[in-house]
Amino acid sequence: MVECLLDLPNELLQHVLRFLPGRDIVSVARTCRRFHGITQIEAVWQHKCQQDYGIRLAEQRDSDFTYQRLYTRLLYQFGHCLGLWKLGTSSSLFGMVVHIKFDSGQITAYHCRAPFSGDVRDPLNVKTELFRLVMSSGGGRVHCRKHTSAEIKVVSRDKISYRCKECLDLQPKHLNPFRQEEFMAFWREEMETVELVNRHDVMARILSVAHSTAFWSSYPLERVSVATHNPLSPVRLGLYKGTYGPHGIELINLTVASNGHTLLGNKLTGDPNVPAGQTSLFLYLKCPMVLGMREQESADTLKAIIPEIQSSVSAVQPASCQPFILSDDFELDAPTRDGLPIQLPNTCRARYHAEGRIAGHGYHNPSMCKAHFIVFEEDMFGVIWLDLDSFSLFCRVKQDLL
Repeated sequence: MVECLLDLPNELLQHVLRFLPGRDIVSVARTCRRFHGITQIEAVWQHKCQQDYGIRLAEQRDSDFTYQRLYTRLLYQFGHCLGLWKLGTSSSLFGMVVHIKFDSGQITAYHCRAPFSGDVRDPLNVKTELFRLVMSSGGGRVHCRKHTSAEIKVVSRDKISYRCKECLDLQPKHLNPFRQEEFMAFWREEMETVELVNRHDVMARILSVAHSTAFWSSYPLERVSVATHNPLSPVRLGLYKGTYGPHGIELINLTVASNGHTLLGNKLTGDPNVPAGQTSLFLYLKCPMVLGMREQESADTLKAIIPEIQSSVSAVQPASCQPFILSDDFELDAPTRDGLPIQLPNTCRARYHAEGRIAGHGYHNPSMCKAHFIVFEEDMFGVIWLDLDSFSLFCRVKQDLL
């Protein structure tokens, strides 16, 4: 019978350490020489990096790299920042989505932007760096995108704020808050990727880019909780890109309401009419419908359909299919790279009654617009805005941003 921990072999003590929080392992190391030696074993810290933060390094590392140094000098201080974040809801109409990830021995924050090609099927643009969190002998350090010292304040587990005092001091007080130099560099990058042919959303894009650069010196961030699965949802939950007419492509987080039978499309980015932070879509799973070709011939026939509420929600069968056509009465706000409309499928898996939030400029007089929720695939759906005579296409973001 073992009466003391020190009677255990090193292999068992090393295994026990795996179940302790990182801060407790540091405390154990201070108790005696033997425990100090065991806590220096790389396998212990390698396990903690993977267990606590999902970090597993396979690439070639520097000769002086250790998992202990990575955990104690960087992850312990800033590991909670990893994941997907959005700009604080009261900060801007346009909003901003930020992906903070571990990258080449440091933590880097990237601005997630809609594909400027205009094609909602294209991946997000996630290459503009906002700030870095790097290791140093005294702990983690924050560097802004211009490599000057910055700071991150932890408000709570789901709220942080970023600030670069040097960049703020350099910002002209008599001009608009966005920086002309950074804005032009940002815009040149966009211009290299697309031909501005038949692009009705160019002005909206310019405004969005300008507002984004305004927050590169100081901004609050809130964590985005992304669900991925619900057995009753006909589409996968999570982050979607959607077309919003002249406002271009915006990002929403598709979740399930507390009632369990309504899908909510919450805006992560927004526009001058319906800003970021508002719920844009209300998709009612208790109101399914199956329409024939004749019922879809015009806007009037669709608007005449009265919703029928079912007592429960049934999961959509993978093999289910019904005809789909988009009447010429509706404007298709879903261009391809060359500016031509996307060719929509002629069938859909399911169709539901829905509503969408609309408003005047400045979110004036917000109201609800009757709509249809069209399920094409588990990662793609459409919304027919009946009162606006328009159609929006939504495609799920498939990049790993969690």
